[in-house]
Amino acid sequence: NPKGLHRVDAGGQLQLLLRLGGIRFLHDSPQGTWMLAGNGLHHWHQSVHTPIELPARCRNATHLQWHKDTLWVGSDAGLCRLKQRRWLGADATSLPGQRVLGLLLDRQGQLWVSTTQALHRLGGGQRLETIPHVDSHHRMLALYEDRHGSLWQGTRGAGLARSWNAVAEHHALEEDRLHQRHWTWAAALT
Repeated sequence: NPKGLHRVDAGGQLQLLLRLGGIRFLHDSPQGTWMLAGNGLHHWHQSVHTPIELPARCRNATHLQWHKDTLWVGSDAGLCRLKQRRWLGADATSLPGQRVLGLLLDRQGQLWVSTTQALHRLGGGQRLETIPHVDSHHRMLALYEDRHGSLWQGTRGAGLARSWNAVAEHHALEEDRLHQRHWTWAAALT
C-alpha cells in the first residue's frame, strides 16, 4: 500500500515490514524481493533493506524479472541488468530506445520481452532474438504463460494473441470485442 511493504501474519493481521512510499512494482526472486519505488530500485532480503541507484537510462523503470542470477529491469529506454550488485553496460540485449511493456520468464527458463516495437526472447545463448510473425504494429501490454506453455499477449489494437510451441505462430482473436476497448485480459487465462 502507499505506506510501504506489508505482509499478512499467521493471525491474519497486516504487518508493516518496510516503510517505503510509492512502490509501483514488486518482484520476488531467490535473492529476495525487489521493488521499484520513487526513482530507485530497492532490495529486501532477510529483513534488510538495500536501496540501489538505477542507471540514468533506466530511471523510468517499469518492470522487473529475475533470470539466471541477473535482475532485468525494463524501462522507457530499454533494458538494464544488475548482476552481483553491478550494473552491466549497454549492449545488444539492452534494446536501446525501445520502451519495455512487459517481461516474462517462462517455464523453459526463457525471458520474453515485449516492447513498443516487437516481441523478443532471450534464449540459452544469452542473445535476444526478435520473434517473427508477431504483429509489431500493436503494442503488447501484458504477457502470460498458461499451463500448456502457450504465451498469450494482451495487445492494444489487435485484441488477444497467442503464440505456442515457442515458435510464435500467431493467432489473434480479431472477432473478439476485446480490442475495441483496449482491455488486457491475458493474466486471467488459466
